[in-house]
Amino acid sequence: MPYLNELIEAQPRWPYFYETKGQFLFESGRGREAIEPLRKAVELAPHEALIQIMLAQAMLSTEDKRYLDEVIRNLKKALVQEPQSAMGYRQLAMAYGRKGDQAQASGARQNFLARASLASAEAYFYEGRLREAQMMAKRAQDGLPGGTPQWLRAQDILDFKMPERKK
Repeated sequence: MPYLNELIEAQPRWPYFYETKGQFLFESGRGREAIEPLRKAVELAPHEALIQIMLAQAMLSTEDKRYLDEVIRNLKKALVQEPQSAMGYRQLAMAYGRKGDQAQASGARQNFLARASLASAEAYFYEGRLREAQMMAKRAQDGLPGGTPQWLRAQDILDFKMPERKK
């Protein structure tokens, strides 16, 4: 790690040194310590969706509910750039689920859990697990107002048919 710190010192505007440090810390089981360098990497490279997803993972690994709003904000932004990231959707589902657990009003709780179900549906969909995706999409629709973009996305998953294989 000292060599990596020297590289950061020599080139403090290069986001990928911060990303590498954060990834090393996170994968070493030091999620809380990984947050600062990953935040810096996101600050320097705000359009790098995979760094945003890694930051969200590090934050979620701490199980600190104070990070949930930031995690959700970062993941929603990242998923615009990486719309097929199953990991991003899985992390978003986890964040919404945790947010739902702490929500006081039952309406807010239901909304968060419905969005978590939709995020899970999308993760399953991009992993090729259509049956699970459709089950979660149905659960999401049950908690979402009809006709909203989220409800329609769930309907897209429900309507999807696997192409038939040619022999």
